[in-house]
Amino acid sequence: MHKHGLIATRVNELTDLATDEQILANEYIQPGEHPVLGPWNWVTTPLRFSKTQLSIRTPAPEIGEHTDQVLTDYLGTSPEELDRLRSDGVIGASATDAPG
Repeated sequence: MHKHGLIATRVNELTDLATDEQILANEYIQPGEHPVLGPWNWVTTPLRFSKTQLSIRTPAPEIGEHTDQVLTDYLGTSPEELDRLRSDGVIGASATDAPG
């Protein structure tokens, strides 16, 4: 391919990404600590701004972590209605009841 002036490169496997020279040089992966999983490699944004530093401030929420807050704060759902939705299987356990 290169002999004929064509641009070509090896296609990475997903498992190659954590050790890819360009990814590491551009700091697209940062080591950090996850509250449940322990040591973790965070994927950062590839965007760079001259006047604004971007960073990972918190891990992504767990599944259902904010269900109660969204339903009560934004939709006005009562605690009794949350209990009924849980008992009917519409929503999962509350974050305070979930294991972990």
